[in-house]
Amino acid sequence: LSSGINAEYGEKKMADKQNVDTFTITDGEALGDLTGVTLSTAGQDTWMVGWVTVQPEDGEVMYFYNTGVKTLSTDPKKGVASLDMVEQGKAKYLIYMTTACVKGAKADFTGLTIKIEGKKGVTETGLLNQINNNNWESGNTDVFVVQGMKDVGHVTCIEMEVRSEDMWLFTVVELHKVGDELPNFFINYDKTRMSTDPAQGVSTIKLCNEKCSL
Repeated sequence: LSSGINAEYGEKKMADKQNVDTFTITDGEALGDLTGVTLSTAGQDTWMVGWVTVQPEDGEVMYFYNTGVKTLSTDPKKGVASLDMVEQGKAKYLIYMTTACVKGAKADFTGLTIKIEGKKGVTETGLLNQINNNNWESGNTDVFVVQGMKDVGHVTCIEMEVRSEDMWLFTVVELHKVGDELPNFFINYDKTRMSTDPAQGVSTIKLCNEKCSL
């Protein structure tokens, strides 16, 4: 099913930074169970989508994430012309991320994604970013609700990756899988700073921990 919707839609500018654009497709044929979406572009302008949600007329909302953090463009030097996104599952995770309360800990942008590992496999977020909110401020805890994820069972590790030269220092990640009684805590004991600039930090970090036993 192709929607044929352009980024420039009437007099309203679509696909602006941090915008959530909503479209209603009324002339599409019935597809049955939806398993994925494909986004394609005909222009050289770059566009990065964080996630797509689809609400079938008689079904539940489905969530699709740009887990590879790919940019859309027909210019191969800038991105890819089409992007496939598949459903990972039905699990819902709450992620609480606390930035250190020290000078230089905050970042304007991190480009952060997280892989969640468990006994039943791996699931991956798209870019973690709250719309119209200043994330990653010193001493603040940012909360992200990530739905449509794979149920990985007992969570054992997380792998975090940033895509920005901004240096960022976090203290702890608290992860809740909705339906579980106990949260998971991943603490930055080594006070490792994150950045794509190797002079300032590391671009990826893997933390493993057991569930809280309180």
